Amino acid sequence: MAEVVPNYEAEPQVLRSVQRTPGIDAFRVVMAFLVVILHTLPGRGSNRLSMVAIICHCSVPFFLITSGYYLKIPPRLSAMFFARPLMRLLPIYLFWMIIFYCVAYVTKVSPLRFGVRELLSGGTAFHLWYLPALLVATVLVPISVLKLGMRVTGLICGLLAIVVIARGAYHDLFHLPATFSRDKILVAPIFLFTGFWLARREFSPSLSVALSMAVAGFAIIVAEELMISRWVGMPFKDHAVSIGTFAFSAGVFLFARALPLSAAVERLATLGKYTLGIYVSHLLFIWGLVATFGSITRTGLLWRAPMAFACALLLTVGLQKIPYLRRIVA
Repeated sequence: MAEVVPNYEAEPQVLRSVQRTPGIDAFRVVMAFLVVILHTLPGRGSNRLSMVAIICHCSVPFFLITSGYYLKIPPRLSAMFFARPLMRLLPIYLFWMIIFYCVAYVTKVSPLRFGVRELLSGGTAFHLWYLPALLVATVLVPISVLKLGMRVTGLICGLLAIVVIARGAYHDLFHLPATFSRDKILVAPIFLFTGFWLARREFSPSLSVALSMAVAGFAIIVAEELMISRWVGMPFKDHAVSIGTFAFSAGVFLFARALPLSAAVERLATLGKYTLGIYVSHLLFIWGLVATFGSITRTGLLWRAPMAFACALLLTVGLQKIPYLRRIVA
């Protein structure tokens, strides 16, 4: 997925270089595949599918944590600092928005959604919300860190996340309107800040501790969903972000970072440079499979998700070989 730059300390005159980690690059590929699975899942009709969705929901937070981990904050902010992520991400976002809206208009495979909110969060191409969310977080977190410090920044990001959770996963419990689609861009800063904090504090638990953290986070999410479903009298289901998502996603990231180098990890890590292209393009192939073979069933998930992933990977590899198109997938 999109990474803005390597890592600086927030304090002036202090520089730390964060080395590339094969485990993180390898897990970027795994997370990209989980995104494809999530968007291929048929309507949640069972607890089993909701459990799969809960696992898949750690993927976008993982990418945001990774971007924060490699985030570069200079001692002083400049216009170029803000221009870089804008020039990096905006062309990708606009290009794929146009592609998806054109395909949806011609094929009628998905309803067209227009409006200021839709243009800022992907609209018809709903998965593209990640790009403006990353852009906003990449701008706001550095400003806050330099002007207000780490603690205040963490507090602000945490409060924004609480608002998103209250109006998202817990909206039925608090009798609030469901607004996650409108608020989800506000949850990006806390994940980006988490990655930056992990790099700055050099927090490096062992592989077993990181795995325990991820398992505990997953258990918290399941407990939350059970509590919500029981209290509001609704079937068990998954939400994109809940309280346990933070521990689960951070644990998965730390597990990836702690992975020992092996031939398998190294080979998988070589595909890490294709994950942004896979992410932005995979929905086209899911739409194509639905248009060709009809609605996705549980059995169909077993082959449609790998096929959509493989097609998106091949498209990305091809586009990266074309100079003028390379930047919209890399």
